[in-house]
Amino acid sequence: MIEKIKTTLSTNDYIIVIDTSSYLDLYRYSPIVKDTFLDAIEKIKDKVSIPKVVEYEFFKNYKDVMKDFKPTFIFKELEKINDKYSENIIKKLKVLKDFEFPNIEKTIEEINDKIEQMEKILEDYQEDHEIIETIKEDSNENDKVIQLINSLKAQGKVLNGFPIEKIYQICAEGKNRYKNKIAPGYGDTKGKEGIALYSDLIIWFEIIELAKEQNKDIIFVTSDFKEWNQVSDTSVFPKEMEKEFKRKANKNIIGTNFRSFIDAVMQNYGIRKPEAIEKILEFTSKKYLNCLTEDKIIEDGIIDAYHEDIVYSGIASVNNEIFFRDSGEYFNFSDEDPEVIILNKKIEECLENEIIYLFEFEIIAKGISEDIVFIESIGESFDRGDYRSYILKSKGEAKLTQTIENFNEENLYDHSNSTINVEFEIFQEEYSYDQSELCVECQQEVGGYQNSSGEPICQRCMDDTTTGFCCAGCGLKFPHEEDTGGFCRACADEM
Repeated sequence: MIEKIKTTLSTNDYIIVIDTSSYLDLYRYSPIVKDTFLDAIEKIKDKVSIPKVVEYEFFKNYKDVMKDFKPTFIFKELEKINDKYSENIIKKLKVLKDFEFPNIEKTIEEINDKIEQMEKILEDYQEDHEIIETIKEDSNENDKVIQLINSLKAQGKVLNGFPIEKIYQICAEGKNRYKNKIAPGYGDTKGKEGIALYSDLIIWFEIIELAKEQNKDIIFVTSDFKEWNQVSDTSVFPKEMEKEFKRKANKNIIGTNFRSFIDAVMQNYGIRKPEAIEKILEFTSKKYLNCLTEDKIIEDGIIDAYHEDIVYSGIASVNNEIFFRDSGEYFNFSDEDPEVIILNKKIEECLENEIIYLFEFEIIAKGISEDIVFIESIGESFDRGDYRSYILKSKGEAKLTQTIENFNEENLYDHSNSTINVEFEIFQEEYSYDQSELCVECQQEVGGYQNSSGEPICQRCMDDTTTGFCCAGCGLKFPHEEDTGGFCRACADEM
């Protein structure tokens, strides 16, 4: 793809259209990366055109994206970390309070004071150095992305767009296209309504009209791959869109992601790439994210955090409605490794010397409650021997920060300089059972069936014919000696 773009760039017979997502993504990079990317765009600026809808979407959304400006983001992270650990500390101390440990109220009060002091230190630092105000002033007055858009607009590079009657026609056509999953746009409707539902399709028709009017090929650059075909580690522009473009405009279109496009421009014009950009361009986010999950790096980090933060937290990490402390019930998480399911993964931040990856996950763990009562007259606790097991589920986020200051190809998969921070939501009960409900054969799973003695049998043991057979009549499991052609003796007698 990069060589194909470079070949096209060497001609004079093309127009570049950059999608809204790519302009907005520039705010997510560190200053050095963003400036280098903008230098690359400056080299081909005279070939760039902006669809009217792209201009509208950019100015509508750029302020929301800027809220994640890097220093602000760091302070928000510090606040979240402080809040998380403060909350956990207080929860665990309240458990001691429930057991009426002496002078615990005073300890809780002192720790609360320390927590407030930490919050005050962060607030004072921001105020003393006027960090937030400085960022806002710099962002509003010297925003290089806005300067680029305005410069292109001044050169007449923003398209006129369609009259409202034409837009309504496109929306009507879009309704049928989306129903039949014809790209673009059908995969990007979440949170949109009205005309906005068809913004991608309107941009697409603007590009087709531009190619017809100028009689030029198009290089279309986007960071939005919702409808792109995923082949190994790359995203391939849909063939049906290429065919539609050729049929309607009689010209060719090259669809490419933003990083491949920037890499091609930088190679073509000999622009030097800082190490952080080398990392971003030469190794796709999907490749590295897949590496983190395939090598169990993230799962292992989440499991380690479970053992460090959750196992010994007891009732502080579960929905309190599950348990009744006043009846003497005492809860512990199991120290068995939990099951971890990665739900979503993405790059959240690209800083100058590090990249932050975000993983959303679901975790399934085991717990057990014991009926322990305190007998005040003798000053000792007594275990009444009643146990109940719980299957508990939670969701959370894991953030892996990878330092890339000395990045090279050899250490792409070296995670020794990476750190993982994990946050868990409160665990909720999926189901629970006591010892009498466990399968009598394996003693591991809840028995949903019964044997001939009325004891519980789980599905796996029910299917295990080495230990008996399932009667086709009554559905109970019997020893082999009672097998009379697939039926137990009682059912055979009734036939």
